[in-house]
Amino acid sequence: MGKCASGQVCKWQVGKWASGQVLENFTHYALRTTITGMILHITRRVDWETAVANNQYTAASLEREGFIHCSTIDQVLQPANALFRGQRDLVLLCIDPARVQAAIVYEDCYEIGQAFPHIYGRLNPDAVLQVVNFPPNPDGSFSLPPIIQQRKEGR
Repeated sequence: MGKCASGQVCKWQVGKWASGQVLENFTHYALRTTITGMILHITRRVDWETAVANNQYTAASLEREGFIHCSTIDQVLQPANALFRGQRDLVLLCIDPARVQAAIVYEDCYEIGQAFPHIYGRLNPDAVLQVVNFPPNPDGSFSLPPIIQQRKEGR
């Protein structure tokens, strides 16, 4: 256990640099330049449109917790179904970590056994490669949009 960069108590995870070298207690390393693969952020369409107009995106969590919550493709359905169930007018921001100007730190701040990517600062809109509609299923749950599922499968 230790403190996340946000000051919350976190369970550190073992991670890997892009080179494959294993790191222990890596949550305090800014991995911005070594992360491979896209990360995702769930937001309301109107919030993203406002961000584009203002040339910066700030989620409520940035002020409240000190970072913007993100997920990997493999993780995104967990927060979607836990926190956004049944909500409409959501989009997935498909973010290129190499383009994000703020530090990205992978942390397990909620002790669930997974380190999620957190952006410690405003998200520059040019780091967003694609904005994908993210509607709920009829029962309110979420599934990966086809374009994200294809990316996950390497197609």
